[in-house]
Amino acid sequence: MEKGWLDRGILQEHNSHDAEIHGIFVTRTQNRPNPTGFSIAELVERRGNIMSVKGMDALDGTLLLDIKPYSSGLDAVQDARIEWFEKAHAVR
Repeated sequence: MEKGWLDRGILQEHNSHDAEIHGIFVTRTQNRPNPTGFSIAELVERRGNIMSVKGMDALDGTLLLDIKPYSSGLDAVQDARIEWFEKAHAVR
């Protein structure tokens, strides 16, 4: 496959954090069977139904499915963990 192209058929892969193979749903890889993403962005300006944001992790022309306000008290997951990542970066 040509470098730079996404492969929607990959279900496991290596990553840059450790040498083990992980399922794509426990990593932050772009190779996912469903290209729907999630991004937190800052609303800079709104004019009618046109919004300007910064910090959005998306390409121009990406379909936008939903917009919700973000609350660190409601939306943040306290003590969330990525077990394999913690293991890979443990002090040895």
